[in-house]
Amino acid sequence: MGKATQIYRNGTILTMDSRGSVVSALAVEGNVVLAVGTDDDVMAHAGPDTVVTDLRGRTMLPGFVDGHGHFPGQGTSDLYKVNLNSPLLDGTVDTMDKLIEELRKKAETLPAGSPIIGWNYDDTQLAEQRHPTRYDLDKASTTHPIYVSHISGHMGAANSLALQKYNVTSATTTEGVEKDASGEPTGVLFETKAMGLVTLSNELETNDNFGIARASQVYAAAGVTTADCGGAQAQQIPAFQNTLDSNQLYLRVLVHPLGYYGYALPNGTVIDAMGATNRKAMGWKDTGDGKFSDATDAAKVGDDITSWNIGNTEVPANLPSDYLMLGAYKLLFDGSPQGYTAWMKSPGYYDWKDYTAKDSFEKSDYFIGLAGTQNIAPDVLTDLIKLFHAEGQSVEVHTNGSAAAEAYVSAIEDAVATYPDVKDTRRLSTAKPWNVSMWNASLDIMKILRRQLTCTTT
Repeated sequence: MGKATQIYRNGTILTMDSRGSVVSALAVEGNVVLAVGTDDDVMAHAGPDTVVTDLRGRTMLPGFVDGHGHFPGQGTSDLYKVNLNSPLLDGTVDTMDKLIEELRKKAETLPAGSPIIGWNYDDTQLAEQRHPTRYDLDKASTTHPIYVSHISGHMGAANSLALQKYNVTSATTTEGVEKDASGEPTGVLFETKAMGLVTLSNELETNDNFGIARASQVYAAAGVTTADCGGAQAQQIPAFQNTLDSNQLYLRVLVHPLGYYGYALPNGTVIDAMGATNRKAMGWKDTGDGKFSDATDAAKVGDDITSWNIGNTEVPANLPSDYLMLGAYKLLFDGSPQGYTAWMKSPGYYDWKDYTAKDSFEKSDYFIGLAGTQNIAPDVLTDLIKLFHAEGQSVEVHTNGSAAAEAYVSAIEDAVATYPDVKDTRRLSTAKPWNVSMWNASLDIMKILRRQLTCTTT
């Protein structure tokens, strides 16, 4: 055992061990905690090159592990989008006029035709208590296509120019496209199939490396040392690697590739636009049906994928290990209770707002969720869970409503009954009705991380 490279003393250090120990000093050798205890005990590990930090009574604790997140979206939004947060999140937007004004100010800085993306508006925090429509957004600009995303990420709204650009009209039959009494789109789009019609965000000029670097700064400043990248595209991995290589990624990242993304074709057919691509990038093999369902040689949940080659890029040499880890594959089943797109059982939502039973996506006798609620059809979800379970791979499934949760459990039961000899992978699944934290899904990964230094000071 060598001498400490760093020592922190004269503090209140919460070790978070099983006894809840609190000490005053901590010694680090490289990336490993060398010793904890009293100042005198720990200073015995000091050498001539040890950097000693006086905490001056401040509290030090292990770094936070992000339980559920979408890193590095924060960074991209900060740098390239219009902040529409409400005062609850240190924003200013609590009326429709203020939302419009923020977008209008952005339009004044851009040439006509440039895309404008707003993020994190919250209808429940607007005085009007509703979503912005195309007509509201047209007040910000009629010469710039505009799209704004809801704080839940499960809905958004587009102005008239954006709808025109992507040919969303009264003839559009895609589920989740809200229409007024005359049959014209209002601009409000519920859930993935409808939101996928307006891909304006893809036209925004961004720099992935800058976005990751900015998100890394934000997370690290809040004491987060392991970030969660839920619903990732495998194509993001090279950007993580390049940012790590340039010393701009300060965190470990748990990467959850999307296992399915339903995209509605103009004829109404829904295809998987991302799951097979992600599986291929992670080493799954095609058995002839294009689904990439053989994971024999694929990366496994918990694997270190810091230097993983997704097949079409050059991986930087000599990257440090254990910075990028493969998490469970993400499946987005239903929607958001806040947006009335969570799939509920009888008697449905207790507060229907202005909706009626006939507004229910299943035309039930009670309101159980708007059109667009099912991002994945229940039979497709069952097939997907079987696909992953058969290969010993894990999923985390977004389920917000009670009916969605029940269908999810039924799908798990079906998969286990079909493949009874496969190791139980349910422990790595995440169901949101019970707010199950992702740390339950990180047990294998924590075996790698448990002795590495993760600390922040307050």
